[in-house]
Amino acid sequence: MGRGFLGSVCARSGYRDEAEKMAATSTYPNEKAMIFAGLGDKERTFEALDQMAIVGPQRIGQYLNFPELALLLQGDLRLKPFRKKVGLPD
Repeated sequence: MGRGFLGSVCARSGYRDEAEKMAATSTYPNEKAMIFAGLGDKERTFEALDQMAIVGPQRIGQYLNFPELALLLQGDLRLKPFRKKVGLPD
């Protein structure tokens, strides 16, 4: 998880190329979700969250409440159906 936060900070600090490299080399969707959120890329953030769906609603719910993800995804029309898909309340 630390690498995901580091990638998010890199992206938000202007080191976008470094963040992209970190995302490209990561094999963990939770890291990718954090990095893509830092890059402001909703599409790839949702793709990574979809890959995380197998870990269950508790873990996904935790990630959706991280400010890095919550701020990016709030108000997105895909969030409510995604929450339902993984078993989280509205």
